Amino acid sequence: NNIGVIGGNGCTICSGSFDDTIRIWDIETTKQLILFKGHADYVISVKYGSNEL
Repeated sequence: NNIGVIGGNGCTICSGSFDDTIRIWDIETTKQLILFKGHADYVISVKYGSNEL
């Protein structure tokens, strides 16, 4: 199972997965932009937004 959320800029999506990774994807090209590895367990939730507070 995978989970995902569209970023605050509307151009990217963030996904988390049972393979212990988080990935950032380009919505238009469907290409992976960033891969975050190193989680100790499944990624069951993500929160993704702009860098602004």
